[in-house]
Amino acid sequence: MKREGRDGRRCRAATMTTELTSLTTTYLLALRAFGEEETHEALKEHYSDVCSHGDVVIHEMIDTMYEHHKKSTEALLAALEDVEDATTFAYHLESTLQGWLKEEKMTPDAWWAS
Repeated sequence: MKREGRDGRRCRAATMTTELTSLTTTYLLALRAFGEEETHEALKEHYSDVCSHGDVVIHEMIDTMYEHHKKSTEALLAALEDVEDATTFAYHLESTLQGWLKEEKMTPDAWWAS
């Protein structure tokens, strides 16, 4: 649900979820640790076996994060919020990034779900 502010703008802060905020923070940490292009390419490889609706959503989220991360954290969250079902699949992306950060290296595996 998006509410309107006094000036007619949407009040995004009221609708941002904990899951997307947490994912955004972890994503920005991964970009600092591994680099922008490298992180994007590793995520695309890791989720390259697109075989379900969830995989399609995750790919849209990966592209959205990459396209909007330089604008601002708020812009990134707002863009993710516009991805249908993003909160449902945020955990998958965040857990992958957290694992890579913990290992201090990216280990994309296209067959991780097999």
